[in-house]
Amino acid sequence: MLIRDGRHIPFEYEEKTIEGKLVRESRFTAREGDYFVIVSDGVTQAGMGETLSFGWGCDEVADFLCGPCGEKLSAPRVINRVLDVAKDLYLGKPGDDTTVSIAHILPRQPVSLFSGPPKNPEDDSRLVRDYIETRGLHIVSGGTSSEILARELKRPLRVNIDYTDSDIPPTAAIEGIDLVTEGVMTLKRAIEMIGEYIDRPAVPNMISELDDPHGAAKLAKILIEQCTHLNRFIGKAVNPAHQNPDFPTELRVKSRLMDDLAAVMTRLGRHVEKKYY
Repeated sequence: MLIRDGRHIPFEYEEKTIEGKLVRESRFTAREGDYFVIVSDGVTQAGMGETLSFGWGCDEVADFLCGPCGEKLSAPRVINRVLDVAKDLYLGKPGDDTTVSIAHILPRQPVSLFSGPPKNPEDDSRLVRDYIETRGLHIVSGGTSSEILARELKRPLRVNIDYTDSDIPPTAAIEGIDLVTEGVMTLKRAIEMIGEYIDRPAVPNMISELDDPHGAAKLAKILIEQCTHLNRFIGKAVNPAHQNPDFPTELRVKSRLMDDLAAVMTRLGRHVEKKYY
């Protein structure tokens, strides 16, 4: 099924016989924003003989898809909507495999992440200039990095105190920057969430966790749902606190976290680049 601009677009096709099988072949030009949806008969026949005499049906599934696709939701969120309805039609006990696959045509969506002060403080302004001139969304991770950015941009840095989490430090705000977070703990949890998402992208609990109000969830959500290209701006100055042997080991691995982030984003199919300062 093709859903375009919130409408179901029937395919025009030619029929061919290949190895004794009737095959329908369609040719068309995909557009930005298009959703291509494939479902198993466990979806179209959901509820057959129980909640619906003849099951959900192809046309009805297509009509339903127009809603979430019209809202321009991410593919996993659309999949969850379909699976939720199918589960309800089965009264919570699916009688067949219920499979949904979606390809969503997206434009290039770059995200720039600045983390870590430059090795040479004289490079602060150059790093900030390079970072801020990139198009797309901008994220800064780390207290010192945030202070450098605010200072160079001559904008106030305000900590968000309306939400507290015992595990994840609060976010902050700088005018013109899309997300400002703490460094090590936020990055570590965001990387874990992205990894969990890769392993189970359409699990309802995983999707709902991305909507949590803490910084790690916000970071993971942007990188999963709003990023096709990740540009990392990495400062190589050593934060003494993270090298102190009295601190837990996990707090001494910030430089490795950026490599871990690149690894999970690559697994996610994103293009990842880096610049060191």
